[in-house]
Amino acid sequence: MSNVIQVAENYLGYYEKDRLSDIYTSKRGSGNFTKFAAVYKDLTGENYQGQAWCAMFVSCCFAEAYGIKKAKEMLCGEFFAYTPTGANNFKKKNRYINNVRDANIEDLVFFSNGGQRIDHVGIIAEKGTNTFKTIEGNASNSVSMRTYNYNDSRIKGVGITMSGYMSGWKYNDSTGKWNYIQNGTKLTNGFYYINGILFHFDETGAMSEGQFFVNGKRYYSTTSIKPITGAVIYICDGDAVKKVENP
Repeated sequence: MSNVIQVAENYLGYYEKDRLSDIYTSKRGSGNFTKFAAVYKDLTGENYQGQAWCAMFVSCCFAEAYGIKKAKEMLCGEFFAYTPTGANNFKKKNRYINNVRDANIEDLVFFSNGGQRIDHVGIIAEKGTNTFKTIEGNASNSVSMRTYNYNDSRIKGVGITMSGYMSGWKYNDSTGKWNYIQNGTKLTNGFYYINGILFHFDETGAMSEGQFFVNGKRYYSTTSIKPITGAVIYICDGDAVKKVENP
């Protein structure tokens, strides 16, 4: 199965057209007519020819790389042609972060090129020490690769597509905390058994470590199970400390 970067790279240099009849030609234009809008209509039944197409490019690349079912899961439930809708879908699934340094290849960067509203999106293709690269549709009327600094003011957030880690542990370099991804969704706000071991995660999805409180009760997590510390939860019951069996 091809990944989405390989698919997107195949379209580098494609330009939008001035007329619908030209979308499968090598002509260059500025009318927002593209073959991606045609594919997007096939995928969704919605016709957005002649409109901004960066989000449609993303949707089409994921569908081509992973198939419709998995692509929708990676994009948080649906294909999208409007960038604020795509960003909100990631936020609803708790798969939206602020720091590109914590993102993976194939995650999506949402931008604002003026003001606060999100108006552009690209696919992370490479990550370096100080910069990263994206592949974007509707970038200077074409599919282009662009380079950004991690602190670029136009960056509004990152949608986590879960490419390569649909389930499993993920370390967040910004917070210094562990998260656990289960079927593409970060575990939050509760106790969970993972491979028979009990863990707790707060409302942000960070694994609880050391002493923490839930509903006024004091709990402890040990550091005896590595590399994931925080396993085996204990509760303080008066002066007694006992293992939690059913939190």
